[in-house]
Amino acid sequence: MDPAKLGFGEKVVTLTVYSYLVFKLLNTYIALTLLVGSFTAIY
Repeated sequence: MDPAKLGFGEKVVTLTVYSYLVFKLLNTYIALTLLVGSFTAIY
């Protein structure tokens, strides 16, 4: 087991999880914005 490789692997996993969370938050934000926008357009 190479500590450097393990560290790199952990960094990749952390980065992937972080990117996934940011992507989900962004999608939720866009969905809410579209929802609010459509409501504003109707009324």
